[in-house]
Amino acid sequence: MQRNLIIEVSDTTGDAMKTKAGNIKKIFFLCNPIALNFAGMKLTSSPSQLFVYGSLRKGFHNDAYNYISKYFTFVCNGKVKGILNDMGSYPVATPSTGNFYIIGELYKINSREEFPWAIAQIDDYEGVNVEQDEQLLYKRELATVYKDDGTATQAWMYWYIGDTAGKPVIPSGDVLQYLGTKNYNTPHKWM
Repeated sequence: MQRNLIIEVSDTTGDAMKTKAGNIKKIFFLCNPIALNFAGMKLTSSPSQLFVYGSLRKGFHNDAYNYISKYFTFVCNGKVKGILNDMGSYPVATPSTGNFYIIGELYKINSREEFPWAIAQIDDYEGVNVEQDEQLLYKRELATVYKDDGTATQAWMYWYIGDTAGKPVIPSGDVLQYLGTKNYNTPHKWM
């Protein structure tokens, strides 16, 4: 199976990050799916997958999950290297190279053609696209997801880029488990 990969490059000289409007060209390449061997695990690349750990998980049963289930299909449970913090009104994930994991769910897009539109809607929900007067708190990046079957894959994930100093760490790395241990008499504000 082949995929179209779109790469934008600048025809200006110097630092590639300093492109000027009108100097960007689109180049289309056909490439085969990527398969790598990573620490003894088969690692497959699928940029049309999404890893979720918080309010987008099926256990929350909120409107955002209803949206995800229209455009994405649940693949399996998984984990990524990272740390979860309780910010009070929501959980946040930050990357880690240590032996800390965030538990979540892996989804794949139902139709590759809809992926750019569907992920843009989730970007809006997660606050990746902010207004000029708002502070950017999240970024979407590819992360290695370790699946329950012992394989690993790449999926998009939202990482928090704000300050977590002094905020409680969720030791299990699992938001649903964490909320279950809190014994809330009323629904938690994350739900």
